[in-house]
Amino acid sequence: MHATNQFMNQRYSLRVILCAATLAVWPLCAATDVSAYGATGDGQSDDTSALQRAINSTPAGGTLTFGTSNKVFLISSRLVFQPNRIYQGQGTIRMKSGTAPHTAIAKLSYNAANNTTINGITFDANEVGGGLQIGVDGASAIPASGVQLNQLVFRNTSSSPTGPWDGAVYAPVGLISSQITNNQIVNCGYGIYLADLNAVTISNNYFQGVHYGDAISVVFNAAPFAYGQGILISQNTGQHLGRMGIELWPNGGNVAQTSQVEGIVISGNTFSQWDMGFNSDTFGISLMAGKQNSVVNNKLVGANAGYGIELGTEQTTISQNSVSGFSTGIILHDSSNSTVNGNLLTAQVNDGIEFSNAPGSRANIAVQNNSIIDAQIFGIFVNTNTWSGSSITGNFISRTAGVYATDQNQSFTGIATSPPVSPVTVSGNSITQAGVTGPSSFGFIGIRLNGSAGANTSSTYQNNTILSQLLLSNSVGLFGNSAGTMDGTIIQGNTFTGLNSASGGAPSGGAVSSGNMIYNCTSPGPIALMP
Repeated sequence: MHATNQFMNQRYSLRVILCAATLAVWPLCAATDVSAYGATGDGQSDDTSALQRAINSTPAGGTLTFGTSNKVFLISSRLVFQPNRIYQGQGTIRMKSGTAPHTAIAKLSYNAANNTTINGITFDANEVGGGLQIGVDGASAIPASGVQLNQLVFRNTSSSPTGPWDGAVYAPVGLISSQITNNQIVNCGYGIYLADLNAVTISNNYFQGVHYGDAISVVFNAAPFAYGQGILISQNTGQHLGRMGIELWPNGGNVAQTSQVEGIVISGNTFSQWDMGFNSDTFGISLMAGKQNSVVNNKLVGANAGYGIELGTEQTTISQNSVSGFSTGIILHDSSNSTVNGNLLTAQVNDGIEFSNAPGSRANIAVQNNSIIDAQIFGIFVNTNTWSGSSITGNFISRTAGVYATDQNQSFTGIATSPPVSPVTVSGNSITQAGVTGPSSFGFIGIRLNGSAGANTSSTYQNNTILSQLLLSNSVGLFGNSAGTMDGTIIQGNTFTGLNSASGGAPSGGAVSSGNMIYNCTSPGPIALMP
């Protein structure tokens, strides 16, 4: 036995010397299988030492393979991958049951992670700890660069996670010029957690049963290196999530420290079938960092809670997304000069689109050409006065009476606004009560304006169409909540059809009204909607 070990050690030493000595013998070190270093992969023997020896013996630029799909390499402590190498294969690295809780399968150490590629391997944490940790156990000034994770499987991370380090992929310091693509994350408490990205693509990954953290979480900290450019998150899919599909967040909520973050693209992702009871933040996509970002062509099917898309960044486009379920389809926080265009929002428990009353500005936002179907309470809800200069135009809002069990004692409002600091525009919207049958007590309001006398002066409400296909006793086209709410408001070219009252609420004798049309309405109401 001693002679055999001595021979093997001499062979390893010779190999390293040859690979380091000259590129002329590069084929000799281009690819080596871990079995050459004594790893059995039988799922019974502890292969920790053999795998670490194989990793340490693979020279920079070399490739280490982890066998075929029938190989299961059992380990009992965290492996340390070396940088500037390729790790690939179809085998499984599985954490041994009974290993100290929260022990990850492998790490790339701080300032020793660059130019590392890992392909095809399965990381099975066996519910002990995390999967792969990148740039850990050091300082926080140097990001990892050139990391490629492709076609990996991460599964069964800690069943009692204490944080994202117990998840599938964890890179807390920074990640630059890297790609995480075509991986599977299954039955993991946390999915992919990354900090301070630059030129990073996260695409075509599949998530199943990520319950405690996000499927994809990106955090931006103050850092001494450039970050925040060239971030693409696309074509990822996930089911049975417990928190968020995608979240980008400034650490501590400090948006100012992410001023260098811009141009994030979140496109073509699909998340559905949330599992309730793990976290109250059951959001599809939350984008709260940077500016000039885009959220495009995503499909989100949620439970009856949380937000489909949460936006807290300026000059951002939310376009052509399909959002079904959730409490609110799209919510706008500090997001001035953004555009919400061409989205399909269906069956929200509260509202399709909401201007929130959180701190920050919603000035100069364009909400246009969206379709909002069967939101329960509001189509579009403006819950703030910080929406000066914003416009709500060309949206199609439809609500059918009787969709929800509570409709017999419930009201729906197509567009509800708060008085802005300076004028806004609501024009060209189609708001329809679409049901031909339904509870007679159901209430329907096309557009509701709130505020004291003169609060909406110089704002424009024009060319909107408000239609009820069911003549309800509680149906109103244009509603003002207080005397004079619409004084000085420009109300022109609107059409009101099939309503109990074309206008409702308190009178506003000073409304600037012209060119409005009223058809088949029982009463014109208290506001003079001049033809």
